[in-house]
Amino acid sequence: MENTDSPLKKRICYNYFHVPGDDEKSLFRRGVVDAVSGELTSIGEPLNSPTVYWSKKSEALDFLSTNPALNILKPEMRRGFFIGEIALFAGWFLALNAFLLTDYTYLLIFEDDLWFNCEENAALNHLKKVTIDIPENTDIVFLFSPEENFEKYTPELDVSQFFCTTYSNWSTAFTLVTKEGASKILTLFERGIDRPLDALLLGDTGIVKYALKPEEQYRYFSLYDRTWIGSHIDPSFGLVPKLIITEEDIINL
Repeated sequence: MENTDSPLKKRICYNYFHVPGDDEKSLFRRGVVDAVSGELTSIGEPLNSPTVYWSKKSEALDFLSTNPALNILKPEMRRGFFIGEIALFAGWFLALNAFLLTDYTYLLIFEDDLWFNCEENAALNHLKKVTIDIPENTDIVFLFSPEENFEKYTPELDVSQFFCTTYSNWSTAFTLVTKEGASKILTLFERGIDRPLDALLLGDTGIVKYALKPEEQYRYFSLYDRTWIGSHIDPSFGLVPKLIITEEDIINL
């Protein structure tokens, strides 16, 4: 029998972001990564771009100093950037550059708090179907939108059988990026970053972005509750140090 997945494997690569640790929450997240990767390996190849994480402010500033194309500006927020927010930008920066050097058409990026319905390969089989329906002009697809944003969706946003114009206002937990999209996002990074990654990508930046319709998502992709799994970005959840990259830090780069 012909392997129907083989054409996809030539077109898709995937990458995850996971900060290792030996505590219960980190080990659970490691299990999430292994489970999702085990599913995706049948339709794509790992990109193997690294997760960036720092325990010292100096490490973040050294990275920014040696990678000026990741241009952090004074944030539009009242606070400075969490060090985890900068680390996520750095991870995307490395992954997108690596992706552009490959022959793959699509890059799937997922974070280690993604719930992926592995029962009878439900999420995987759905992903195979929706990948065929991606609009031709796509730069980025948000395969997960937070359920509390579902009320923002209306049928008028529909663009195809599975996809609609984006309607949510946060989360990059599970995304698909095209080559054109990767180039555009890297241009945004170089032009200057003044807000968190999800706010930047979901904002009015000229990037062509779509999302799965709610009815095409909720049975397949979601997130685990951060109140018990923690967060690698927001220090209030306890997994990352409370380190802030201030305007003064940025000016002194």
